Amino acid sequence: MKKLVLLAILPMFFFAQANYKIQKDVLSSGGAKMTAGNYILHGTISQTTIGSVTGGNYKGIIGFWQPFDWVNPRPPYIVKVNKSGNNVILTWNKVALDVNGYPEIIQYYSVYRDTLPNYTPGAGTFVGNSTGPDTTFTNAGSLNATRSYYYLVKAVDYGPNRSRNSNMGFKFNKFFNENTGATSDRNWVSLPWHNNYTIVDDLVNDLSVAGDPLVTVTNIRNDQLFENYIWDQDFGWYGDNFNIISGRGYEMITIKDTILYLVGANNPSGQITLNENSGAISDRNWVSIPYNAVYGSVSDITNEYSPAGIPLIVLTNMRNDQLFENYIWDQDFGWYGDDFQIQGGRGYEFVTTADTAWNPNEYSNEGGPVIALARKIENRKIEIVTGKMVETDRAPVWVKTGQNYASLDAINTRQPITREYRDAGISHIVAFHLNVGGFENLKFTAYRLNQPTDVLTDKIVGCGIARKGDKGLLWFNVGNFKQPWQDGEEVMLIIEAVRKDRGYFATTRFKLDKGVDLQDLTQASPSAIVFVPIPEPKSKSSLSAGQEWEPVDNQDVLGYSLYRGESRVNDAIITGNEYSIAQSVNLRPVLDGGYETFYGSVVAQNPVITPDMPISYAFSIYPNPFIKRTKIDYALPLAKQIEIKVYDVSGRQVKTLVEEIAKAGYYHTLWTGLDDAGRTVSSGIYFIRIKTNDYETQQKVIFVR
Repeated sequence: MKKLVLLAILPMFFFAQANYKIQKDVLSSGGAKMTAGNYILHGTISQTTIGSVTGGNYKGIIGFWQPFDWVNPRPPYIVKVNKSGNNVILTWNKVALDVNGYPEIIQYYSVYRDTLPNYTPGAGTFVGNSTGPDTTFTNAGSLNATRSYYYLVKAVDYGPNRSRNSNMGFKFNKFFNENTGATSDRNWVSLPWHNNYTIVDDLVNDLSVAGDPLVTVTNIRNDQLFENYIWDQDFGWYGDNFNIISGRGYEMITIKDTILYLVGANNPSGQITLNENSGAISDRNWVSIPYNAVYGSVSDITNEYSPAGIPLIVLTNMRNDQLFENYIWDQDFGWYGDDFQIQGGRGYEFVTTADTAWNPNEYSNEGGPVIALARKIENRKIEIVTGKMVETDRAPVWVKTGQNYASLDAINTRQPITREYRDAGISHIVAFHLNVGGFENLKFTAYRLNQPTDVLTDKIVGCGIARKGDKGLLWFNVGNFKQPWQDGEEVMLIIEAVRKDRGYFATTRFKLDKGVDLQDLTQASPSAIVFVPIPEPKSKSSLSAGQEWEPVDNQDVLGYSLYRGESRVNDAIITGNEYSIAQSVNLRPVLDGGYETFYGSVVAQNPVITPDMPISYAFSIYPNPFIKRTKIDYALPLAKQIEIKVYDVSGRQVKTLVEEIAKAGYYHTLWTGLDDAGRTVSSGIYFIRIKTNDYETQQKVIFVR
């Protein structure tokens, strides 16, 4: 128990010692002046105020003295972060108790900040103290700073004893991406748990008063319906003025690349509610992950919260280039897909199998070891290959004109299929299990028959192939089509493989079903896929010269093409099973939609088509924007002299990344933000250009220091 001793009038210098602390007053004068000899008491002495006595050379305080106190105050709790001009104002609760529950009087509060969330407060991160026990602090000039700030507060008593850290406050620089020349500029955004928005109108009045830069804010409700708040030049903001809910992510569309300042504080005890619709199969939730969460990648989340696919089965990230990345649970293969990075300020989509709540782990900022995350168990018996390309590496060879197909010029088949975004569509995963015993080098091509040039392959982001012994699994996200997919659209899926240097293929058709988040084709038609060999042409046994082959029994086969080396010998699709040519040739079936199989009848003898050779150019950059480094993936259909260089907005060359003669194949390189002299470039917009003798394109990147 604390010892309380009545303190009378003492010399002024005596009170300068730190051993004396006013704990609690028990005298009351009712506001009247009291005299004691030559001493006069000023003010009212009550349970919460301290009176003073003056007279002669003495000045004192009437109250109680407590021997030196080793007990720490309870930590403060940041309840609000506000913007005021170019300043950030933090507000926290008043600390009135120590950690043992006894009354406490705070001398002042210390405020710290850093540009990264995982710091330990100290001299190097100290910003300043509050004015006495005030529970607000103004960080002048910090709002428009080029870096994000992560704030912590400690209470300090007269001991002086310091409390543990408060919860974390934020001044977060959130980058909003606009795709130049495109109309799809959606960003999934995470908001602080404690923010200043009750309804979406509060948000737009803070961030985009006149529809600049945000023009649409969207919420996905628990019943999977969308609510939209939209800017119009004549009507202003209109639509559903929905509530802003802590822990929920939102979709925001911007008209330009910009940085907006989000302020607020986290709630270490905040439970993010994840909703499952009973009786329905669509159970998507947009989630705000705290800016100071400990997760580096999506597998950190699943290992902690859903290691066996319960309750989460799909987690999705929408990249700045509007492509979806997915991490998916499968009973046979476990978690597979894109183990994408978790980035502060970005919202994510979670699909759950049950109503549940999740409290994310955050940095403690108390020093010592960081929270140990569950380790991802690698299954070396499972091979998983995920797509990394943005532009497709395949294209139809034949184009339909009326009721017939005409050949595209050979050079055109090697030109890139430029991704012209119109809408990112809705994330929708299609998966297929199949038996791949005895086969290798699996590939697939998926396209809608009404839009055959809009194609997904195993090389594209959001797509991939997994293998576990004789079991195979392929998946693709139709939200990554260039044109938004529609419910009920028919999709052609071509699957190819190699066995003993011979190409095999299979096809299946299915209709897209928006009623499910993960459309497993195996459940609909488990025996639909049967690999058939691509027939090998042989010299005709008759006296007439030529090649003949066994026809393929597949309703999706329109006919055949024959190749000698890199050249196709037929100008029209061969609809029969013979062709007048004396030399040996390689055969490739032509399928509905104008595609030829990737593999030929004899893969080893086909110099044009090998398992690692793309059909067309491809070029993609990710992440973008980037801080430390960005990866440039590219594909060459033929051996070429190639240059990849970085330029600033004035057109000045900054960095040469690649300058060489390269064989056909898939490649990647990195740019770490350095120029040719090894100096770090300034933050801003740059252009990375790829160039060969017959192909040239560039993409904008944003470097953030």
